[in-house]
Amino acid sequence: MLNDGDGDLGLAKGTFLNMASCIDACAQQTKCVAVVFNSTPSCYLKEFVYYKTATVGYEYAVLQT
Repeated sequence: MLNDGDGDLGLAKGTFLNMASCIDACAQQTKCVAVVFNSTPSCYLKEFVYYKTATVGYEYAVLQT
């Protein structure tokens, strides 16, 4: 996965039916600290968190360490 400067580790590979499965995918990645999920369904893994205005149709979560 590539980091494009906004904390994005990339689009996770696999089937993500809900936010929980997206969070589980993040927990399996060493660098992942947060996720963005939408109903497409797509799961984006994040290496760091930055300020972002909420977007309709997207859910955001930060993992606890």
